[in-house]
Amino acid sequence: MYDKLKSFLSKYVKLNKLEWMIIKNRSKVVKFKKKEIIHFAGDICQKAYFVNSGLLRGYIIDKKGNEYTWHIFFNDEYAKLSNVFVLDYESFLNNKPSKIFIEVLKDCELIEFDKKDVDFIFNHTKTGQKLGRLFAEEAYSTLHNYIISYTIDTAEDKLLYFLSHSAHWFDLVPQHMIATHLGIRPQSLSRLKKKLNGKLQKEL
Repeated sequence: MYDKLKSFLSKYVKLNKLEWMIIKNRSKVVKFKKKEIIHFAGDICQKAYFVNSGLLRGYIIDKKGNEYTWHIFFNDEYAKLSNVFVLDYESFLNNKPSKIFIEVLKDCELIEFDKKDVDFIFNHTKTGQKLGRLFAEEAYSTLHNYIISYTIDTAEDKLLYFLSHSAHWFDLVPQHMIATHLGIRPQSLSRLKKKLNGKLQKEL
């Protein structure tokens, strides 16, 4: 149950036996069913999860009741730090009410860490300190690129960037979730995909 976590962490940090024992002892394996909400907007995020299997979505609801996909969480060959750890980083880090819901899209098995245990790992192990820095760098990079894209990119530019970084989402979630993530209407996304496919065919 911990093999995937150990293998994943070993790609980024060198684990010694004591540090690995601390990580295992300060976590537990949990399972959730499809459609369960494991975190609600308004709550303070006090848990972080590593994805062993399954699929989850973070989303936001505006004042009119519209949903916007914030992020998709999974663990496969495309996995990186932001894919496999499920949490609202801002709420978790600053102890503030979250604006994000986290929903299970496919039955999942997760490794759960309470905030106090994450803090202990970060503060008392060299491995944890490095992981904490990697999390911060990943969060900043993601936010940085998203804000620039949202500010200056056209809908076509947004889709091209998305396809170059997260095209595998199309195999994981319905198209309307991708559209809300990009800030465009589902109908517009369909038209843009057809337009881009037409351009590629001409180039070939």
